[in-house]
Amino acid sequence: ALDEAKAPAPSTPQWMMASLLCAPLCLGVTFMTLRFFYPASKSIPDVLTVVKPNPEPLSRKQWMTAIVSTLGIIGLVATDLPAVKAHFGTLGVMAVAPMVAFFGLGLLGKDDFNGFMWNVVIMAMGGSAMGAVANYSGLLNGVAEAIKPLLMGRSFFLVLTLLSFVMLIVATFVSHSVSSAVLAPLIAALIPELGFSLSESSIAVMITCFVCSIGMGMPISGFPNMTAMSIEDALGRSFIDAGDFAKTGLLASFLCLVILLTAGYGIFSFIFH
Repeated sequence: ALDEAKAPAPSTPQWMMASLLCAPLCLGVTFMTLRFFYPASKSIPDVLTVVKPNPEPLSRKQWMTAIVSTLGIIGLVATDLPAVKAHFGTLGVMAVAPMVAFFGLGLLGKDDFNGFMWNVVIMAMGGSAMGAVANYSGLLNGVAEAIKPLLMGRSFFLVLTLLSFVMLIVATFVSHSVSSAVLAPLIAALIPELGFSLSESSIAVMITCFVCSIGMGMPISGFPNMTAMSIEDALGRSFIDAGDFAKTGLLASFLCLVILLTAGYGIFSFIFH
């Protein structure tokens, strides 16, 4: 989206730097929110609360898994370096390399492949397809023209706050991937048309994309919520329900949004200015 708007796009190391600074703060307030609603003194039935340490040394397969995973993470972070890009190509090639290694070395097999959550893949790629349709059909241009008069003349921080709230609502009630795929191109194109700089367009896209990941108020908000909702006890009953998500997720999302609009805004301003 930033490339199409000719705005500076973050490199992978810049994205990781922002993540390593913002994510612990968001995780902290989310943990405190969960502790507030579910204090340590409250017993949770059918949940193992004591985890025993495993004294056994790592096996050869576990060491190989750790090495492949570590090299994969390093490769993803370094993919923007010209020397790496010249030998390995795009980010997609680097991302598929660990999959080839896992199956090629026998760390994963046929049963593992069949056990993948293909519904997650379809959901993610479906969000990308919806974003492309919304962009090339002219829908985003129509939405941008409709809201531009409402935002014209406002301060950048106010515009950023309003767009972040919109992104959070869509991410909570639709999904993270769909909200980012549909709204990121709109935001990237809209910010310069409101008279702001291209660097401010990059800041807005970065923050709102981070906002996608803090939509936690519904079971369908994202893949982690869907995974948590699918965990069942021995009788096939879910440990948590939609009320648990609404009670804890909405408050945690709001607190994380405050962090991204304060500490996150400072971090992204430092990166792009």
